[in-house]
Amino acid sequence: LYLFPRGVMGIIVVGYSIGLILTPVGLLYRDIQMAMGMIMTFWMFLTPVVLMIPAQRNIQSIVMRWNPVSSVLDTTRSWLLGLEPMLWPQFIWMVPFAALLLCIGWILFRIALPHVIARLGM
Repeated sequence: LYLFPRGVMGIIVVGYSIGLILTPVGLLYRDIQMAMGMIMTFWMFLTPVVLMIPAQRNIQSIVMRWNPVSSVLDTTRSWLLGLEPMLWPQFIWMVPFAALLLCIGWILFRIALPHVIARLGM
């Protein structure tokens, strides 16, 4: 249970990094912003948010295992419930990679901010 807060921090880092990478693109291009709703809805079905990853090997299980967010969610849930995490090795490399993406996203956001402000006419 003591690992659970680390897992929650991993989920926060992954979420912020994805959001920070997509925010400038979504603000600059309206088409991307409209498509993100459809993509995120479909992506939720490929991520084990409510259900756990199926034990049998089918196409859904394979796609869920290769989803980078699945490792963070599934490992954190396993720590909370006291289960053995299945995707522990993916969690180990996904959180530092997401932290690196967070830094890159922050830099890209700072670069794109003047363009977004100019486009909005402020």
